[in-house]
Amino acid sequence: FKHLKCLELNSNGLKSLNSKALRRLIHLNEIYLFDNKLKKLNGKTFLFNMNLKLILLSYNQLSRLHPNLFTNLVNLKYLYLNVNRIERIDAKLLESCTNLVHLDFGSNQIEFIDSNAFMSLKNLKLLDLSSNKLCSLAPTLFGTLCKLRTLQISKNLLTNLTSQHFDGLKSLEDLDLSD
Repeated sequence: FKHLKCLELNSNGLKSLNSKALRRLIHLNEIYLFDNKLKKLNGKTFLFNMNLKLILLSYNQLSRLHPNLFTNLVNLKYLYLNVNRIERIDAKLLESCTNLVHLDFGSNQIEFIDSNAFMSLKNLKLLDLSSNKLCSLAPTLFGTLCKLRTLQISKNLLTNLTSQHFDGLKSLEDLDLSD
């Protein structure tokens, strides 16, 4: 399997993924782990998969993401973490993902996002934070997302958004704030 480019492990009832399981798959471009029972992933899970462009982790039971989970994934473009139980997004989590264009955190239980969580995502075009438990956002959270076209933050508990929250969004075309 050394030259494997795409790995689909959808709907297998996986409860865990050994951090060494993907180590030899250095040419892997896409991994689909949709609809499993994953609760946590080790910080070294994708460490040797630097060619990953797409990770689909939707419909699992992830609640906390290890800060090093996506380290070294500079080629990652699409990251789907929707419909999990994620409670927070820390500053270091996406630091290496400088080429990310699509990020989906929709339908989680996110209450906190570090003000620097999206700092390195200068190529991001779509960000979905809808259907979470966000009460407030740092005014500078979206400040570096100059290429962002779509921002979905509907169905949250946000009450105090100002124009400062959207100042850096020069390319924004679609903003969903609906309840």
